[in-house]
Amino acid sequence: TQAEAVAAAIVDVAGRAKKPILSCFMGTHGVPESLRSLHTGHVPSFRFPEGAARALSLVSSYARWRQAPPARLLEAGPTPAAASQALGAARRRLGPPGGWLSAEEAEAFCRAWGLTLPAARLVAPTAAAVEDAAAALGYPVVLKAQREGLLHKSHEGGVAVGLAGPVALREAAARMAALAPEAFLVQKQIVGGEEWLAGVIRDRDYGPLVTAGAGGTRTEIWHDVEQRLAPLTQVDLDALLDRPRFARTLAGTAGGKPGDRAALAAFVRQLSFAALAHPEVEEMEANPLLVLPAGEGAVAVDVRLRIGAR
Repeated sequence: TQAEAVAAAIVDVAGRAKKPILSCFMGTHGVPESLRSLHTGHVPSFRFPEGAARALSLVSSYARWRQAPPARLLEAGPTPAAASQALGAARRRLGPPGGWLSAEEAEAFCRAWGLTLPAARLVAPTAAAVEDAAAALGYPVVLKAQREGLLHKSHEGGVAVGLAGPVALREAAARMAALAPEAFLVQKQIVGGEEWLAGVIRDRDYGPLVTAGAGGTRTEIWHDVEQRLAPLTQVDLDALLDRPRFARTLAGTAGGKPGDRAALAAFVRQLSFAALAHPEVEEMEANPLLVLPAGEGAVAVDVRLRIGAR
């Protein structure tokens, strides 16, 4: 066939057509000079049919998005004074460059925003101190080593879970002594629940990007998350909770109880509000975020929070 004649016929029909027309002239260097009439007639041409199909799919998705009714932004309440105070204390400690908040500072910030954390005590790195804290909280407990720069505690041996008594607690503290901890965090063990991730990272151009999906050890293996820019609408919030494949756990799996979707939604919503209210928060992540059975809540057993330069 004569490619030029075919292209001219396509352009002629495209000018009268009521449907989108895409063309495919297979070649190694895009549309040859002899087929420039396609550009003149505003007929996109692709090297392979698969590219045309993908492009048309994206156009279709964009059209559906444009036709959807406008969604209303979720309304945030006033910024808690305690949250601003927690960030102020962190800034005084870290100075103008900013950095990662301590466990105590991050806990104060989260609790101010209504983000649920386990009962915990931050104590000196001694066996006696951790035993007293565990006795007050009640076994089983989780022990975490605390030191500036020790961010991925579980990877470095700085976390011990399911400690059911003083002997196991002392042994865990002794093992972690090699990490030179500045303190120990003793947490009440939360039993059950599905491990989610909820986080936010501030993009320089677009602002807070909220993430939700599979948490715990699944995060790095599955990469099963959904992301939306804040401020969120209810449509955005539903997508964050429903789009990840891991979202099936909220409906109950293998005969298990449904997860507390309302509590998870409230946690992600408050997380987005916190990021919007405090521009200095560059990164914040709750992982794992344990989503308990319906009506029992969602608890962040580990939170990291970083503020940027002044």
